[in-house]
Amino acid sequence: MPVPGPVALGRGVVVNQGGAIPAPWITAPVVTVDDDALRSPAPVVGRLHEAWAAREPVVVELAVDPARFRTPQHLNDEPWRLSPDFEPWFDRLHFLVWANTYDARSTDDPIWWWGRKAGRLGATPTPQGAADVELADGTPAWIDGGPRRPLDPADVAGHAVVHAESVELGALVAAPPPVAPTADLAPDQLAAVGHLSGPARVIAPAGSGKTRVLTERLRHLLGDRAWERRAVSSWPTTRRPSSSWSGARRRSDHGSAPSTRSGSGCSPRPAAPCPACSRSGSAAASSSRSCPAGASGGPTPTRSAPTWRRSAPSASAWPTRPTWRSRDDVDGLAELFRPYRDHLLQRGAVDFDDQVYGAIEALLRDGHLRRRLQGRCRHLLVDEFQDLTPAHVLLIRLRWPSRRSTCSAWATTTR
Repeated sequence: MPVPGPVALGRGVVVNQGGAIPAPWITAPVVTVDDDALRSPAPVVGRLHEAWAAREPVVVELAVDPARFRTPQHLNDEPWRLSPDFEPWFDRLHFLVWANTYDARSTDDPIWWWGRKAGRLGATPTPQGAADVELADGTPAWIDGGPRRPLDPADVAGHAVVHAESVELGALVAAPPPVAPTADLAPDQLAAVGHLSGPARVIAPAGSGKTRVLTERLRHLLGDRAWERRAVSSWPTTRRPSSSWSGARRRSDHGSAPSTRSGSGCSPRPAAPCPACSRSGSAAASSSRSCPAGASGGPTPTRSAPTWRRSAPSASAWPTRPTWRSRDDVDGLAELFRPYRDHLLQRGAVDFDDQVYGAIEALLRDGHLRRRLQGRCRHLLVDEFQDLTPAHVLLIRLRWPSRRSTCSAWATTTR
């Protein structure tokens, strides 16, 4: 019987408050989600994330209706009021409660929902069999809800493993066995390329090959580990990404913002080079030409704003703060900031930096949009992280939340 599956998968279980704990988890630690947890989610989210990342089986005791944190929150905070480490806590709580747990709330036989979801894609659930499901060719397979990483076949009874992310993307593709990267790199660089899972940071001087490490990491994930291309995104930061990023699913630092605002992504045939597509080094936002953001119904980029305008939202800081009031070149910025944005809105335009500010607003105010975009691309690689502003960091945290361990949320930083 698969329950609770191999120890290496680290599966937990969800029970109702006061409900019986199934035998496999009788000694597992209990994490209670109650009214106090919903009022102050950080401690519970932190504990659940720790267990998920470490594949530590836990009992999640629900003392509240899970619908209270299942529905995405619509947040009306102004971006400038938020610090870069702001978290939409219920997004993470909902994910962590169900990501790698059986459901034992209403049955004596715990339900592995990932097996049932795989069944909708053509697999045959086998709760009494060798593994969770049988694939179309008869191969027994586990559906893994833990952090995405290669697993030794010996740790999963020699059966195939399909990750839950693949199931969510509609693919029943078994992960290949662990493969070490073979790029022509130094040992420490190869160790970075082959990092198993979780966030990582590459810190090295300029010219030491940081970008090469990231591009090899991308090739390793897509090639050696067979991750879906739509599950991984890269962020070169600069508007003129290195040629080594050629062929990658990449976004410039402002590039993900227009598609975030529209919720539709880039047009496949842009009328002019656009930073949203990262297909060209041209700064289309500095011209009045059309771009995919406009083509998909969003605002059309306009000419760059004055330096005082561009610095405020990019720094995620409100202009009335003392640091802004003390600057000689921004007198009156507090009074001009809102009318300037209203003027852009009336014109159906957006300047380069407002793409980021507006994307943050959209992700905050439309919880369903935020959850939908979070589900489209789970892993992020960031180059030249030190060049990001606090607003960019906030955008990343909303769009690629750490609830996924931002599994490849890499940052190369010049020492």
